[in-house]
Amino acid sequence: MDAAEWLVDGLISFAVLVGFVVGFALQQSKWHDMTPFVDPVLLILITVFVLPVPIKILLSNVREIVFMAPPGSFVNQIEKQLEKATRQIPLEDYEFRVAKQGRQTIILVHLMVADEFHFNTVADLDAIREKMNQQILEFNPEIVMDVLFIKNKKWAR
Repeated sequence: MDAAEWLVDGLISFAVLVGFVVGFALQQSKWHDMTPFVDPVLLILITVFVLPVPIKILLSNVREIVFMAPPGSFVNQIEKQLEKATRQIPLEDYEFRVAKQGRQTIILVHLMVADEFHFNTVADLDAIREKMNQQILEFNPEIVMDVLFIKNKKWAR
């Protein structure tokens, strides 16, 4: 967002410079009657070029506020990290949901365990969660992840 702000500020400053140069040049020419139109024309032009920037930022922020999914490329990277994190676990499949709110990304992972998956205590499950969490946090420290172990796929819906 800071980069977009710098871009907009730069374009406005450039338009002011162009306005002074064009206004001065027009005053010295036979078209001096056109000088009052320099500011409105530049204002229209700069608005046309700059307005899409804050509109894109606004739409992006509104999406994040209402828990919209992050961009597809980011979700694909999360999926790759989850594949790495679950390689050692006997799974039939897994599903995950991703939502973004502000800087934080929330992931809900359903691990559909295979018949050969066994554990002795809940601490064993927590150890698996911890390893997965470390893998994901190395990728992006602003991710919050919940991991659920299920056998029946209906609980992943």
